[in-house]
Amino acid sequence: DSISMYYDPMIAKLIVYAETRSLALSRLRSALDRYVCAGPTTNLQFLQWISTRPEFAAGEVDIGFIERTWRPLSSSAPPWQILIAAALADVCRADATGDPWKATSSWRISGVPRRFQYQLDDRHCDVALTKLGTNTWLAATQEIESRISLVDIRSDRVIFREAASTINVVIAHRLDGYDAVYEGVAYELRRPRPLDSRRTGQARHAVDSNLAAPMPGTIIAISVATGQTVESGEPLVIMEAMKMEHVVEAVTGGTVKAILVQPGEMVAAGTVLVQMDA
Repeated sequence: DSISMYYDPMIAKLIVYAETRSLALSRLRSALDRYVCAGPTTNLQFLQWISTRPEFAAGEVDIGFIERTWRPLSSSAPPWQILIAAALADVCRADATGDPWKATSSWRISGVPRRFQYQLDDRHCDVALTKLGTNTWLAATQEIESRISLVDIRSDRVIFREAASTINVVIAHRLDGYDAVYEGVAYELRRPRPLDSRRTGQARHAVDSNLAAPMPGTIIAISVATGQTVESGEPLVIMEAMKMEHVVEAVTGGTVKAILVQPGEMVAAGTVLVQMDA
């Protein structure tokens, strides 16, 4: 299903309570780590971050705290737990087909790793599984090389052990990969597809030259005009969303090629607002 821009963005609320603030915060962190929401964009990472801040724990925050302190996390490689869970899911799905060319049963040459590749946004991630015995593999990613054993695999999760830890990853199969959730953070792992480099370059240029709405909202004001030269960081459009004003700024310097919205217009997330010429 889809959530349109005509609805309040709050689609779920997490509430915890306890006898003391410190105990309630402990329960909050635990609940956020176990929270599962795949599909919609959420603020789970932000909530996890703020729940660990000493200022929040002490109740010593003011209206400017988030603006001064919060720095969005940059896109990074998924944790090794996610990659290994996806590889285990692929291995077990292949074994279940009964196809000996896809299976990882004992007829294979000992010590030969099976390699998998996944894509998260523009990042490619590799994982290799070398079968050691029944439900046991040597798993290798860029972060870790360790012996792991499969505990359980279900339609919605993969559970395995690494050293003394039991890893529980919620994972949902898609035609082009997996939606996975680990410690409250959702990841969209896709299987890489070969792309025409010429088309890829054109697409990247199109993204760089178009400024899009970061969320659904209403256009309040437009600060520039067609043909105007702007600098990086200069305000272009002001939007209202979630009862707050949000400023869309120029990513790089350039010339405003076209303004595609007008004040008072409601736009969906991802709607192109301004086209730029670098």
